[in-house]
Amino acid sequence: MLIKPASLGGTLAPVASKSHLIRLLLASMLAGEEVVIDNYTPSMDVDATLSCLEQLGLSHEVQGRTLRLRPQDRVERPRLSVGESGTLLRLILPILAALGVTAEVDARPSLRARPVQTALELLTKHGVALNRGYPIAMTGKLQAGTYYVDVSMSSQFLSGFLMALPLLDEDSRIRLVGRPVSVGYVQMTLDVMSLFGIKVTPTMDGFVVWGHQTYRAPQRIRCEGDWSSAAFWVTAGALYSPVRLKGLDIGSTHNDKNIVEIVSQAGAKTRWDEGDLVVEPGDLVAIDRDLRYTPDLAPVVAVLCALSRGESHLSGVRNLKVKECDRLSAILSNLTAAGIETYYSEETDCLTIVGGDPAPSRLLGFNDHRMAMSAAILLAKKGGELTDPDAVAKSYPGFWKDYVALGGSICD
Repeated sequence: MLIKPASLGGTLAPVASKSHLIRLLLASMLAGEEVVIDNYTPSMDVDATLSCLEQLGLSHEVQGRTLRLRPQDRVERPRLSVGESGTLLRLILPILAALGVTAEVDARPSLRARPVQTALELLTKHGVALNRGYPIAMTGKLQAGTYYVDVSMSSQFLSGFLMALPLLDEDSRIRLVGRPVSVGYVQMTLDVMSLFGIKVTPTMDGFVVWGHQTYRAPQRIRCEGDWSSAAFWVTAGALYSPVRLKGLDIGSTHNDKNIVEIVSQAGAKTRWDEGDLVVEPGDLVAIDRDLRYTPDLAPVVAVLCALSRGESHLSGVRNLKVKECDRLSAILSNLTAAGIETYYSEETDCLTIVGGDPAPSRLLGFNDHRMAMSAAILLAKKGGELTDPDAVAKSYPGFWKDYVALGGSICD
């Protein structure tokens, strides 16, 4: 795809949060009741979730931005494919085990290389028989007990067991191992569970999860706007022309709303106006930022730093190596290709970016939705070519339509 220079700006309503929507869908399946979800937005990961839930007892009907869910009979011995969704894989494995479902769970090759051993080891220790290769064949029922959950690589393992353990007859305890990452997603999980009437008790080192609970669905739910996707437009507003974003929740527990604070720190002007977020360009300067708890922001924050004056430092980025692609190497590669001085220190876990004037360049999408979208924001400056533009379908199929609506210029 060729991208021409453009000054991105205008008004837009960001898509729904796929992370929130996947959690709502799984909780709805566990409730087994009719539910209506507003602000629905399709994506590859959400489509994979709906496909799995069709076999697990939940049908769906789409009417515009509304998703209607209805209980139906569960398929015996379901064969599920989670596609490329790491969130779905790590959440659904403990849930299947807690339900005592004999199932096979498969994934696309790009996901098979990503870590899942934490969940498999815990399942094996607590009563579930499974193999370690794909498709993952599992049988048996999860047993209550004390779960030592390693949260140093991903919070999704924790979220999966938090959602699953209330289904067991007895109480369980979760003890956290390692320094947690992406803690905002854990709070999102807890909020969804609370919405469905499920209670857990935080402790100094984890949680007590009370057993013998029942998920009960509200009749109607609204999925929150996606801060992760909105981050690309927030950054565009900081770099190019004013952007007004509708439908975002200022009170969201989603850590990626920190993008507003990040662009403000760099010098952009931000404000809330009648419920809309407005971002305007400023004299952008280098920032120092720890991205340990907001790893999904790293690709677009790197673009912000590349087009800001001075030397920026982004720390806590080591875990980017185990995302949809090795995002740390991908960021280094693309910024270097654009003529931006960039380097990484393994010792300090710090990515240094020296802001400058990018050259027209050929950037790689790495078949990774966030790398492709961040590259599009960078290429709006001087233009160039982007590979793998279709990767955006994983989370944001309408990205290119919205890109053009905000003034972007593209051609195949």
